[in-house]
Amino acid sequence: MYSHFTTPCYIFFEDDFKKNINDCKRKLIDKFDNNYILSYSFKTNYLPYLLKIALEEECYAEVVSPKEFYLAKRIGFDSERIIYNGPVKEKLSFIEAMDNGAIVNIDSKREISWLSELDENKQYKVG
Repeated sequence: MYSHFTTPCYIFFEDDFKKNINDCKRKLIDKFDNNYILSYSFKTNYLPYLLKIALEEECYAEVVSPKEFYLAKRIGFDSERIIYNGPVKEKLSFIEAMDNGAIVNIDSKREISWLSELDENKQYKVG
């Protein structure tokens, strides 16, 4: 079917992508009612066109680096809909994510020390 391509390429079927997201949502709702978060892993493929579809389909952004965190913001993900994972966060994006309601998974002693710099009268979402 695609034998006319002479170099590696990525073939994307938008309708299938949307269907997969919605099928996954239905299964999660069946199993967990509305107690779930469906997120798209940026490290899998962070093509902006694809990310915008994930945003439109109400996925969260799951990011692992400052580059991905700021890309999610540029694409239009609210901080509250970003999950920030990974051991290579940098302090500035970590603090910004925490201050603006992202879910931040703590992955190192260094990040634990950064928590002490946050407003102790505010609640944060950490994993």
